[in-house]
Amino acid sequence: MAKKVYVASRVSRAEMWRTLRDRDGVNIVSSWIDEAGVGQTASFEELWGRIRREIESCDYFILYAPNEDAAWKGALIETGIAIALEKRVFVVAPGPLEGTTLRPLGSWLMWGSRVRVVDSLAQALARMPDAYPAIPVPQAVVLRRMLFWARLGHPEHHPSHNCDACTKLREEIETKIKDE
Repeated sequence: MAKKVYVASRVSRAEMWRTLRDRDGVNIVSSWIDEAGVGQTASFEELWGRIRREIESCDYFILYAPNEDAAWKGALIETGIAIALEKRVFVVAPGPLEGTTLRPLGSWLMWGSRVRVVDSLAQALARMPDAYPAIPVPQAVVLRRMLFWARLGHPEHHPSHNCDACTKLREEIETKIKDE
């Protein structure tokens, strides 16, 4: 069984998460993505209880926090829950973070080894290959899927951009595919 991933972001990103779950097979357990429209949540008290249970059950936690989405509100609460529960947290922050304050997110990013900041969703997913797909497949297929995401790079860049982090990740995955 694939490891469980909880995702937190602005509600406007729900479609991205549903695609990653439904089309790409990532085992996302965040139920809020299926009720992200205005008026779709019957009880926020029930929703927050469910969110806590889903975070408690997950193996990995992703906070998607590009600078243009600032005002993360509930996503930061969800992240705090994940940190308190000692989950492996990946913070996708594809924008600049300032000095020692790490603004706009803050110094909590230095929580410890369980919190890792990455530049892209592809980098986060590459560090949790046991979270997808939910059915057994040859390692080469998993590596090719990781390479696909690595080629996407940062969402604000053209897919063929060549930042150092994404180039290195692509090279690592391509090497593993050759070795397969």
